[in-house]
Amino acid sequence: MSVKQDGGKIIPRKTTNDLIRITVFYEGGTETTEDYVFQLDNKGDGMVAWTAIRTASAKINKMSVDQPH
Repeated sequence: MSVKQDGGKIIPRKTTNDLIRITVFYEGGTETTEDYVFQLDNKGDGMVAWTAIRTASAKINKMSVDQPH
């Protein structure tokens, strides 16, 4: 399922140093914000890092940060 099909909105963010950064907002039921940062080095090797914040109710919140190796 795509972000749009899942009710999300993609917002490109201004960056420097050849980074690509986007933020995804989901609304309805669980408020979720995801940030993705992509970068390629001069050899064409890529890196991605992301964060996700989910708020399901006043009692349940989740935050995660990941950068695969």
